[in-house]
Amino acid sequence: MELENKEFDKSLEKQCDETKQPADLMAFANGGKSSKAKIDFHLSDYLELIDTTSRVIREGKRGAVPEKIAPILTRLYLNPQTWFNMIKCLQSGFSSAVGKASALLAFSMKSGAKIPKRIFFSKQSYLATA
Repeated sequence: MELENKEFDKSLEKQCDETKQPADLMAFANGGKSSKAKIDFHLSDYLELIDTTSRVIREGKRGAVPEKIAPILTRLYLNPQTWFNMIKCLQSGFSSAVGKASALLAFSMKSGAKIPKRIFFSKQSYLATA
């Protein structure tokens, strides 16, 4: 039974990573041979991150970040300790964009949008990339 689940998971992961994305979204790393900028992880990683995060928040769990999403957060330069706090404030603090503080400031200047009220969550949540 466990072997069947692993095979199903691998099959589903492959299907996710081969799925075509809408043209107006930034591509994931598995998104073909385009020279455009890409998000440095696979669609299957994204789905795993969203699924696990939603389960943790829905169940009201606090504390340690599940082992299976810690590597994904690290690749995204996100601080695992503040990830859930940032996610809980998405609707109230990040109404038009989510990202590093510098990217949010650039986005607001380019689009004319207001600077997000809770930009400090972004500053806490993203790790230094240098």
